[in-house]
Amino acid sequence: ARIWSINRQFHQTIAEASQSARLVSMLGNAIEQPVVQKTFNLYSVDELHRSFLHHRDLLEALKFRDVEWARDSMRCHVRAAKHAYVNGLT
Repeated sequence: ARIWSINRQFHQTIAEASQSARLVSMLGNAIEQPVVQKTFNLYSVDELHRSFLHHRDLLEALKFRDVEWARDSMRCHVRAAKHAYVNGLT
């Protein structure tokens, strides 16, 4: 529960930093969905570690104001979550 809470807070902070009400709303709606919660709960220790490495990469990209790096980090993060979810269903 604590890791889930920290993860939610991380994503919320990133969304709010964008200063986009639309992004904050979209992310809030997405992260609260059962599919996202279930995916996170399916993560193994290795998958959690990889997810947090994605977060670290995103923070580094933001620090350097590298839009492409930030986009690629998020794209990788979302695709890894997708595969974790699909594999968790089988």
